[in-house]
Amino acid sequence: FYHSHCFRAWILARNCAGATRTAEAVFPAGSRTHSGSFLPCVGGSPALNHGTDPFLLFKERGVTAYSSEISWQLNLPDYVGVQMQSYEAALSRALAKYHKVPRGSYLISDRNRGYSPEFVELATYVFAANGFEFWNYYTLYYPEGCSILGCPDNLKAIRRAVLTVGAVEDRLADSDAVPARTAIGWSQTSDVWDMSHPRPKPEWLAPGNTIYSGEKPYLYLLLRHLHQPVDILSETDLTEGYPVSYTHLTLPTIYSVY
Repeated sequence: FYHSHCFRAWILARNCAGATRTAEAVFPAGSRTHSGSFLPCVGGSPALNHGTDPFLLFKERGVTAYSSEISWQLNLPDYVGVQMQSYEAALSRALAKYHKVPRGSYLISDRNRGYSPEFVELATYVFAANGFEFWNYYTLYYPEGCSILGCPDNLKAIRRAVLTVGAVEDRLADSDAVPARTAIGWSQTSDVWDMSHPRPKPEWLAPGNTIYSGEKPYLYLLLRHLHQPVDILSETDLTEGYPVSYTHLTLPTIYSVY
């Protein structure tokens, strides 16, 4: 059971790597394949439940740029706050480190879904401070849906944020996150064995959506409130020497110890 799911993720990563090589051969130098808006998903099903090992995907060059939507996270309040953007940034750094790929995201910015001007502006600063190289504010067409067209206060917040970031853009371009001495382990083993249990009801308790999904970001937020810079490491990272510079490693799941 365990190896079949790992093999499934390996096949996906290798197939995507082949597609990346094809794209690089056809398109101009510097062209990127990126991970879209929900892959790797950091919330709704952040597990092998959908056949993806995000660390393997990036390590094998299945994608050559990080792109995601802001941090959907079941077993958490949706968009718990701008601090969740910091968690996504930590995850993006963890995935980008293998090949130093560029990172970006998009930020749903309309009041129809409850996102205030304050949220939009502060989340922009989190992206900028964490080294994201590109982001956008989702759609601008009809005012009824996920659009900022009917949200003038949010448009003003975007303008303020863009002007503020632009004023220090040169400094941000040469900066990086503070090196962390504390790391959180991301256990794909836990994701696999999570799927071995019978599929429960309701749906949000399905494999990949258990408390383990929430445990990682909650632990991350706790450590950040204690003023600890935090990185995220995969199980493979642990066996390949990445934790040598860390003084603390937390594994937020029982399966990791087996």
